Amino acid sequence: MRNQMLCDGDEDDALRMRWALVCSVSDGNMLNTLSDFAVWFLAEVSKVASKMNIYAKFENRPKAVLHVPVGNFDACSTAYEDIRKNWPAVMFVLHILPKKSSAEYEWMRMLSTVHGFIRQGVLLDNALDKFSTVVSNGEDIDSVYRNVAQWIARATSRLCLDKNSTYKPYDLRVGSGKVLPNNVKFDQDAIQTAVHIVLSSTGNLPHLYREEFAVRVTGFPPSLNEFGVAQLFHGLKVTGVSLKIDSAIVTFTTKFLALQACALDSKKIDRIHTLHVEPLFAEIKEQLDKTELRMC
Repeated sequence: MRNQMLCDGDEDDALRMRWALVCSVSDGNMLNTLSDFAVWFLAEVSKVASKMNIYAKFENRPKAVLHVPVGNFDACSTAYEDIRKNWPAVMFVLHILPKKSSAEYEWMRMLSTVHGFIRQGVLLDNALDKFSTVVSNGEDIDSVYRNVAQWIARATSRLCLDKNSTYKPYDLRVGSGKVLPNNVKFDQDAIQTAVHIVLSSTGNLPHLYREEFAVRVTGFPPSLNEFGVAQLFHGLKVTGVSLKIDSAIVTFTTKFLALQACALDSKKIDRIHTLHVEPLFAEIKEQLDKTELRMC
């Protein structure tokens, strides 16, 4: 019988990826051990990804941990479907595989594509010894984390941007469905606002787009996506990032955090790039002049 352990109740971070753990193992009593491994593993991946300018941060705990019997496709399929239905915010599935070249590996690939998940498999033996055997065989453990981080970046980009519906089975569509001319341009904030209104059934403007909570950011590496830009403000609660051609609008939960973000103005990101942060709200500009908060 398939067991599941719920892990809701942890505080959400708007930009951290929601995830679930699927365990194809014979012993259902291993769920706690494997859950602890998964938390440790994704934390290590996040550290290495940060050094690569890849945003791969996850919530501290999985939304759900599900056990499925080894060799049971129906149970595996049901687990993935349950994640999609019961935890729709989940984007990433970490799957513990019973052995190398197991059928579960192909099932993981297929079911993740069907349900629109980013997936990553880990062999049970590697999970139990935290890759110590891999290291003892002379492999660089950081290379494992780098490969995972790069895969997550590619898979996230494909899920968000690929026009092939095979890789993005679920879309939210706003409008009549009429085909628009190719030269029509939409402001990203307007698109996100429309999505928010559809999802929440309210016309109230969310905090995500309030000017008094936002700053304009320039000088960051052009390779950064929205998540990478948000990571530049580590420790500050970011609610949204809107990328422009050579700048970004970053919004925080409060005016105070927007003011704090301005302290990072002129911060060296690397030997080439220097971060520039400008407030959008006049009150914050005045406060900056009074407090001389900027870093020199």
